[in-house]
Parts: sequence; structure tokens; C-alpha cells
Amino acid sequence: MRRVFIIRHSPVRGIRTVLLAFLAVGAVACAPVTRVDQGIAFVDVALIDVSGGSVHPGMTVVVSRERIVHVLPSRDIALGPGVEQVDGEGRFLIPGLWDMHVHFQGDADQVRTVEFPVFLAHGVTGIRVMSGCDSTYVSRQPGSQPCMTDETPGNPSPRTIVGWREEIVGRAIVGPRIVSSSMMFDGSTECYPSYTLESPEDAREKVRWARNSGADFLKILNCSMSSNVYHAIVEEARALGIVVAGHVPRGVTLIEAANAGQKGIEHAAPSLLEACGSAKEVASARAAYEEGGFLAYLEGLIAAFDPAECGPLVAALLENGTFFSPTFLVNTNNVVNHDLRAAVEDDDRRRYLVPRIRSLWETWIEEQTIDEATRTLYARYFDRLYEGVATLEQSGIPILAGSDTPNLLVYPGSGLHDELGILADAGLSPAAALAAATTAPARYLDLDTDLGSVAPGMLADLVLLDANPLKDIGNTRTVRAVMANGRLFTRDALDDLLEAAAVAAAK
Repeated sequence: MRRVFIIRHSPVRGIRTVLLAFLAVGAVACAPVTRVDQGIAFVDVALIDVSGGSVHPGMTVVVSRERIVHVLPSRDIALGPGVEQVDGEGRFLIPGLWDMHVHFQGDADQVRTVEFPVFLAHGVTGIRVMSGCDSTYVSRQPGSQPCMTDETPGNPSPRTIVGWREEIVGRAIVGPRIVSSSMMFDGSTECYPSYTLESPEDAREKVRWARNSGADFLKILNCSMSSNVYHAIVEEARALGIVVAGHVPRGVTLIEAANAGQKGIEHAAPSLLEACGSAKEVASARAAYEEGGFLAYLEGLIAAFDPAECGPLVAALLENGTFFSPTFLVNTNNVVNHDLRAAVEDDDRRRYLVPRIRSLWETWIEEQTIDEATRTLYARYFDRLYEGVATLEQSGIPILAGSDTPNLLVYPGSGLHDELGILADAGLSPAAALAAATTAPARYLDLDTDLGSVAPGMLADLVLLDANPLKDIGNTRTVRAVMANGRLFTRDALDDLLEAAAVAAAK
């Protein structure tokens, strides 16, 4: 994945160790003063060490072009008149945030003019797009939804993604870093635009198609995929060296998916409660599904769940280096909000929704029917999922923060902050929640020598906050400035981006 969206410099190994060692001896009075005559400097800022869960005040961070070049106590650095200074006193500097589960519902021009600026204005400097498009495949499938263009909505092809990256790097547009999936893989019945797969042999062929199309990774769906087709996909992907992420099909357990090599698992789903339940009670819940339907099944899983039973799942996830993205927000919104229409109408963020998303949300609101008993059941179900995800995180499983925008009430950009708040409500510490949007994505993408921390040699994706996110994860919303690949956006500039996005969205 590195080749497609980052120009690599020589990796700087052991950066954090060196930085912390320097900080430990920073009180030495005779430390030499470093002279800096060009670049951009965040001055007298409190530096957040996400991995260590600590704050280091009185620091100056200097950026030259797209890289961080100095991270020093302010007393040990002298800034010349050619350095652009950003006042960091009383403020906190964190790595740029990643939303690791994003979709688009507009056309390509709307993505450029509305969604990209809104992501950046909320400190989201990187996104993982979870539904791509294969133009060769759809051209051969009568009735298939076409790939996104400047005039038509759809999912973006790898060619579109590459074009966006070039525009962002060339500063023709503003936007985050982008990693994007293949067209989604499903079984013989399509429920979203996807490769429909009739057999394991067909699945292997489509994996080769997806890889040759230039997709960064493969995305699994679970609408109708059989176990043998699933295993053919992950086996072929492993042979070709391409990452697999996404849903876990109903006929495959979480442990099987981890052992098969699926690197990223999306959505906290019933399968998590199954994996953390006693075998006898899980069997009983499955039987209840056959007799009484899905709600009876959930009732059985709630009774079956026991964090002490998560051991085998934790072991499999750790052994295989599997990451878990719960995407709580998209599911809990319908339980928390009794009046969905009012929730939308009362939220100023609706200004940043393109017309097609507004229309889809209106349709989804009309279709939502949930009685109070069902709402209560779902609330209990999500409480167990919260407990399950907290158990995974506390056991060392890396959690990825993903909003699943633009599903109902999941707004681009700010939706990530909503998801971080739910992760904290689920039991993650503020530092762990922040890691889910910074250090964990960098590790998942194998880019932790370039992204995910504030240290010399790292790419300059940074967010300046007015309040400490390690005290309250909600403080990630207090964005004062954003730097994306060394390009600085002050608060005034971010407000201008939001206003222009609102105008573009209204067209």
C-alpha cells in the first residue's frame, strides 16, 4: 500500500525511543540551541505522546515541506524571521486523525468540493475508503451500478483514487490521504455493488482482477458469501500479497477469519458475542434464531456473553496480528435517537451533506420502525458489544476507529469524533481511543515509520487542539489548526473550507 499514496524517505527507526530519551534529559542547562531559519513551527505547544499516554509541555515542533524536522524544548531552539510560527501556548499537538471506515454517496466532484474539505476541517488527515469499483467488471455486467464520475454517483475506481491523490499532493484540491478497497466481494446474490461470486474458482479470478485494477486491499461482504468462497478469496489474496479486510461471512467465525489471515475485521457484530460465549449457550441462541428469529437470537447471545470466554478469540487475533474496527456509531444511532428526523433537522452539520445523501437519509428515516421493547433489547445488546470490544482492547488487540459515514446520522469528518466518544463510553481510556485514530491506523497500514506520532522524520500530518484529549477524548473536537502533509490550515482557513463546502453541498 505504501507505493500508492506516500513518497517514502529513508525510515527513521527508533524515533519515539530517541525522542523520549531526549525529553528525559531535557533539563540539562547547557543543551545547545538549534537555529532554524525556514519552515513552519508550532511554538510552546504541549506534545501528546499517544503511545505513552503522556503530555510534554513547552515543546516546539518544526516542519520543513512535508516532514517534521525538529521536536525540541522551546528553550533549546531559536527561530529566525523566515519561520512561520503557530502559537501553541496552552494548546495540544496530536498526530493527524484517520477515519478507517468511509464510504461516498455523491459524485467525484462533490467528494472533492464537499467531503474532502469537511474531513480535513475536522482534523481527519487520512481515510480508508471501504467500497471501491472495478470499471472493467461493471462494464461487463448489464445493470451493474457504474463507477463514480464527476457527474454520476457510485464507488470510486482505483484510477479515480489515484487522480484524487495527485490533485491533493499538487494542491489543486485539499483533502486527506486515501487508502481504498477493491470493489466489494460477495456471494452469488448481490446486495451492494460488488463482485458476485459463484464458486471458489470464480473468487480466485476476481481477486486477481482486483489486484490488477490497482486496489489497495480487498473488501469482504457477508450478504450471501459461502465459507468455501471466503476461504478461496483469502488464500488467493495471501498468495498475491494483498490485504483482506471487511465483514465476516455468517458461515465463518471470527477465529476462523483471523486464522485465515483477514487483517481487518469490520463492525462489532453478533459474531463477537458468539466468540465470547459458552458453547452451550451460543448453540441455544442459534437454535432460538431458527425458531424465533433475529431478536430471539440476540436475546440468547446477551445471555451467553461472558468476557472470561474471550480467551480463544483474543489468542487468535493476537497470533495473527488482526485489527478490529467496531464502527459503533452507525449501529447505535438508531437506538439512541428516538426521533431520527428531529436529530437531523436539529444538527447544523446537515449543511455538509450532498443532495443524494440527504435524500437517502430521508428514505431511511421513513423506513425506520423500532418499538420500545426492541429498542431496549438493542441497547442491552450494544452494552455487551461495548464490553466485548473493551475486553479485546485491554487484551492488546489493536482497535481502529471508523465512522462508516455517510450512513444515517454519521457525518463526514465529525462522525469520527462521535465514534471516538463511543469508544470511550465502551470502556477505552482516552489514550486508547485516540490511538484507534492515530497509532493503530499507522501500524495497520505498515506506515508507522511515517505516520501516527509527532517526531523528527515523520510526515507532517498534525492537529492542534485547544484542550487535552488525554483528559477527555471529546477534546479532539477543539481543532485550532490542521497540517496535512506539511500544508498548514489555521482556524480561519478551516472555517473557510467548511463554508465553501456548505455552499458546494447546496448546489
